Amino acid sequence: MTLPDNIAPGDYLIRHEIIALHLATSLGGAEFYPSCTQVRIGGSGTGTPNGTVSFPGAYSDNDPGIFDPTVSS
Repeated sequence: MTLPDNIAPGDYLIRHEIIALHLATSLGGAEFYPSCTQVRIGGSGTGTPNGTVSFPGAYSDNDPGIFDPTVSS
């Protein structure tokens, strides 16, 4: 992954997640496997990350790609 060149120095938490959909034919069936990496950025940039989310609440069972009642198990 490439971070923006102008990101402000500081401590950041990068969250990567695998979503297992083999049971996603019923609400609540998707399985989430999160993993986090702490990084410390140096330098003199002033930029801020975009595309950030908060947990809980970043997504729900009804979001596209999480629940699909048409897929057979």
